[in-house]
Amino acid sequence: MKIKTDDFEHTIENLYAKNNSQFLTIYSISLPLIAILLTITCLTNIDISIQSRGIIRSSGENIPITSLQSGRIIYQKVVPNLAVNKNDTLLILDSKENKNEKNRLEKELKLKKSILADLTQVVQLKNSSLVNVSIQEDYYRYITHFKELELKSDQAQLKFNRDQFLFQENAIPLIEYERSKFENEIAKEVSKGFIKDNLTRWQFDIKEISKEIINISNEIDKITLEKNNYFIKAPITGHIINSIGLTENSNLLNGQVMAQISPNENLIIECVISPKNIGYIKTSQLVKFNLDTFNHNQWGSLSGYVIEIDKNPRIINNEMVFVVRCAYSQQDLMLQNGVKGKIIKGMTLTGNFFLVKRMIIDLLFDRVDDWINPNKLKTT
Repeated sequence: MKIKTDDFEHTIENLYAKNNSQFLTIYSISLPLIAILLTITCLTNIDISIQSRGIIRSSGENIPITSLQSGRIIYQKVVPNLAVNKNDTLLILDSKENKNEKNRLEKELKLKKSILADLTQVVQLKNSSLVNVSIQEDYYRYITHFKELELKSDQAQLKFNRDQFLFQENAIPLIEYERSKFENEIAKEVSKGFIKDNLTRWQFDIKEISKEIINISNEIDKITLEKNNYFIKAPITGHIINSIGLTENSNLLNGQVMAQISPNENLIIECVISPKNIGYIKTSQLVKFNLDTFNHNQWGSLSGYVIEIDKNPRIINNEMVFVVRCAYSQQDLMLQNGVKGKIIKGMTLTGNFFLVKRMIIDLLFDRVDDWINPNKLKTT
């Protein structure tokens, strides 16, 4: 049977031959392109990072507020969660007794100094401006007795002079002359001894008074320094926590801890990293943080960097981890419309730590190696 030419063009064989040639053309072009794309994809580097949970906290510990003085509270604002600035006055103790004691010591110091001034004049045998009655009376007693001794000494000297002349004229015996001479010497020594004893006593009093003045001055200085202890101030900026609930007119004991201040300064981020990834973490390494409070797709991420890595691991939630501390510079995040979200202590977050750049083919090889490596299968 002979096939016509027109009939052949409409046969299945002819239709297949036409379509097959187009398919071969597309196939011959697509196959190299796919191979090229696969090669490029396998050789492409991608960033490998890990996620780690963290929290914003202060770099320092909570600071206790301790009283260094006992007393009655006359003013206080130690209220839980109260925001305070450094050197804010938190509590004032009644210092009335302290003031009374200082006034008493100052009066006593003034008296001691006036006594010292009088004694200084007395040892110089002056009485021109003695202030204290007791010193005046003592000095007048000294002068009176000294004049009596001086008079006796003068009389003894006159008698000795007379007896000496008479002895030289052989008018009196030797024994009477020697007695007169002895009495004259005794009178002089008594006068000298009296002066010396009183000067020694006054000089001793000067030393004792000087010591008392030093001690009283030290007590006054101590009370002056303790005055600051009646005003308890915030040592740092932060928030008051763990207050014991003090009230005005209640008593506070020396050394008693009334509350703590949780610092707001020098905030950092603490994250936990597993031991298998800690080797990739370096100081100054850049980190991106997604805050749980703010959706990072809307608010963006917080940028930071690693400042410290713990040398020793810790056990947290029954897992061995390393604590990594990071710093950040932003104080808030912002929406596109300008609304700001303030970053505060206590916020939780997820940190994205860049570990290494890897090619996709290496990752595929690692995955296949995990599947077929018998050594790894044994360990699992």
